[in-house]
Amino acid sequence: MTTSLSKYEYLPLFDGATIEYKVIDFTGIWYPDNFKLDIFTRQGRTDHVRVTSGLSSCPAFTGFAQFWHTLDFPDLPIRPGMSLRNGLTVSENGLYYLGEAINEFGNFTSPYIAILTNSPVAGERIEGKSKTYLSCKDSTLLRDDYLWSYRTIQHYELWGIFPDVWRTALWEHETNHVYNYAFAKDIGMVNIWHGFMDVNGNVVGTEYYALLGL
Repeated sequence: MTTSLSKYEYLPLFDGATIEYKVIDFTGIWYPDNFKLDIFTRQGRTDHVRVTSGLSSCPAFTGFAQFWHTLDFPDLPIRPGMSLRNGLTVSENGLYYLGEAINEFGNFTSPYIAILTNSPVAGERIEGKSKTYLSCKDSTLLRDDYLWSYRTIQHYELWGIFPDVWRTALWEHETNHVYNYAFAKDIGMVNIWHGFMDVNGNVVGTEYYALLGL
């Protein structure tokens, strides 16, 4: 069996592997007490996206790229300017986690913004304060004290067709961007929601649902 790049059971990131996602526009509400997104409306688009995983490195970072692209782009080579790059690190409260280190614009963030802990436990939290630099090669400071909060929400024996799934969440306070993720064991991200939250907790955003096995 091919060795996972990340060694994460719930986000294995096999080199060159792809997952295709259906793209859905949604409205919903964010609950700050448990970080769950409840969905009110969903409207599917005709387009799909594909994510290719692979190794990624630069002077300040060694980790894993997730190359997001429409189906008319080739899966390889991975294009840094269209990739989110994740790395392994540890939080101030001692939790090992996988987090976004480099965004799709090439900006480098430290500490990484968490999306999944190494050994998920329902209810665990990470409160982050990150700095964002122009790139991993250029230390020009773009943003200081960027506050974010991560939570592991709960485990599901079955999520749609996917068994053994952890649901996690992220809240980027400065921009009020909120996320829920669903990670299936030995597969990776099978559901992602990303949206903008208004002052009342209402969210408008985009959902990505993995088409594996469908």
